Amino acid sequence: MKKRYFHNITSWDLPKKNERSIYLGKIAESHYEAYLDIDELTKHMIIAGSTGGGKTIAAQIIAEEAFSKGIAIAVIDPTAQWTGFIKELEENAIKKKYGNFGMKKDSAKSYPTRIINLDKNRHFTQPEEFLSKEVITVLAATDLLEREIDAAIAEIINLFFKNTSQEHEELQTLLFFEEIHRILPKYGGTGSGLIALERAVREFRKWGIGIVLISQVLEDFVGEIRANIGTEMQLRTSYEVDLDKIILKYGDEMAKAVVREETGTLMMHNSSYNIGKPFFINIRPPMHDVHRLSNKELQKYYLIDEKISELANSKLSEQDEFTIKLARKELLRGNMRMAETYVDEVSQKK
Repeated sequence: MKKRYFHNITSWDLPKKNERSIYLGKIAESHYEAYLDIDELTKHMIIAGSTGGGKTIAAQIIAEEAFSKGIAIAVIDPTAQWTGFIKELEENAIKKKYGNFGMKKDSAKSYPTRIINLDKNRHFTQPEEFLSKEVITVLAATDLLEREIDAAIAEIINLFFKNTSQEHEELQTLLFFEEIHRILPKYGGTGSGLIALERAVREFRKWGIGIVLISQVLEDFVGEIRANIGTEMQLRTSYEVDLDKIILKYGDEMAKAVVREETGTLMMHNSSYNIGKPFFINIRPPMHDVHRLSNKELQKYYLIDEKISELANSKLSEQDEFTIKLARKELLRGNMRMAETYVDEVSQKK
């Protein structure tokens, strides 16, 4: 059978399963399982590809795996696509693929998710205000213009420089930047976010902080940023500038393989693996819902979250404090009706 992907695999030099590895899926057209040493992410990652190629899902699989390892996860998301983490996957068409990746039929699950409306009036004083190992934090920037997203990214990155001092060799925190190309000057960015990112990819490693950039075009990020990215994942693309670079670095056959990648298949390159040669991976299916919350659901989440915060900062009895904690727990699990019931119970006493 003619193979779709042109790649030379050196199996002894592929990442192996261990306590510090995460499962990505399968090496394309082989029986090998695909892993990544999670501490490689302190050297950062960029995931690129055309719309519909699966770059966001690939990033979300990494987030699922990292969260299961106790890594604090935060996502700056202009699309709110990541809000689906709060729900369990229900699509049978995707669940049917679980068996191909050694996953159990009941592997689908939701994740405790804190969704913060990152509007232009939202400011933080320290990372702990939005970062926790107990929940996945989605900073939804759907109401921001490109220049405002740019400013928010710069502000959040600078928080880590102001408030982080303890050094770690192992990965502690993973920051995802969805649709990061939006902050480029040609799309309306001012440049402040890019400057902050350049500094972050150089210095965050010493604190165990990894960055994952998700973009449409790999070659949009050159210079300091690209030079400090340890892992690149290229999904299907038709952008000539990226294909020309692949031809230059890896040859014409590799570029042709990228063009005909199936959704969910990517070319991965990390100089520590496969004797520095790129190889293709079929990403495993997600366990969370791949669809974002609707705008109506988001607004309801924000409203309940605001009420919980107001009540938590007011004078409450010990019983009501416990009830509000239950409300917060249910909200993070996506049980908005139950959370609202708890909030109403306390509010009626005020």
